[in-house]
Amino acid sequence: MKQTGRTIILVLLLIVALGCTRNNGDIGPWFGTWRVTGISADGEPVGGYTGNVILKFQSHVMESRAQYDHHSYSSYWCTWHEEEGELLLEINPEEESEGYVPELLIPWTPVNRLRILSLTGSGARLSRLSDEGTLFTYDLKKLY
Repeated sequence: MKQTGRTIILVLLLIVALGCTRNNGDIGPWFGTWRVTGISADGEPVGGYTGNVILKFQSHVMESRAQYDHHSYSSYWCTWHEEEGELLLEINPEEESEGYVPELLIPWTPVNRLRILSLTGSGARLSRLSDEGTLFTYDLKKLY
């Protein structure tokens, strides 16, 4: 009897864990954790960027997280979806937890469009044209 109860609990925990991870469905190649390995502005590497930003995609939520010394970090959230070769990132700028880590150089406007230049199972390249005309390019490596 004890073994049956443990088995049922284990099966229920497994179902819950799988359901939470994928939020009721596979979101495709973006699902998971990506490291921003490089950022360039008009083809030149952005000075001071150390590769400390992680992007986490799940369902329609993306977390941008920057890791700093002594295990401190900053973390912000946005909603996202893919549309016609672009990632559309949306925030409510008045919400304290919504936005992007400063290292990404993405303005806290309600909608930002990042063009998908390439996307493979292990990496991606995105670009964003700023209002001032600067072309930012983001190189991503999929971690898991």
